[in-house]
Amino acid sequence: MYKKPFFLLCTLLSLMTAPVFADDQIDRATTENDWASRWLDVLKKTYGAEDQVSDSTEKENTLVEDPQTQAENRKRFYEFCNKNGIDAWIPADQWYGIYPYWKGKTVGLIVRLNRMTTRDSALIQPAAPRVTQDLQLTGVTPDDFPDDQHSILLVAKVHDSREPLPNIYDSLLFTTLSRIDSRVCEQRDCRDWLMGISDQEINWGKPFSPR
Repeated sequence: MYKKPFFLLCTLLSLMTAPVFADDQIDRATTENDWASRWLDVLKKTYGAEDQVSDSTEKENTLVEDPQTQAENRKRFYEFCNKNGIDAWIPADQWYGIYPYWKGKTVGLIVRLNRMTTRDSALIQPAAPRVTQDLQLTGVTPDDFPDDQHSILLVAKVHDSREPLPNIYDSLLFTTLSRIDSRVCEQRDCRDWLMGISDQEINWGKPFSPR
């Protein structure tokens, strides 16, 4: 907890006491004040950001531990699954197997927008960090993806074959899905939809049993 302030303070002091050569034609007093001001800004921004992250995490944990919120969330989640007839929820590290293992099936995914390719098609990627694999999604509009930062709870049907990107000659073939339904999530990795629901219930990567 105290290592970072100590390191930044040492850096600040070293910068303030560093020699300034005459050839540089820089006013030392002005330089010291500039560096001090800059590092004070860094300290404020650093710890301000950490406080925000801490507050956000505390709020999320509070929501997860609230039994009433969990019960309401479970009801909403299973209503969403039953309405759309989801056959399986596919985790990011199993996207490579969506085709052919789940072709013709309805799957649930947590995604983010990579980019729109046409007015009704997009490339999507996993919401999970450090996982890079694109799927092609059809039947969408920009309104389904407010931006490329929000995670999306997506239900889509897997096409029977891989398909190229539209209007691009000699495009690579992508696993392609048609959008059925989706929800914009407020928390990272759609925790506001999945909190209180165990991985055993979702049964990631295996047939899903609605309740």
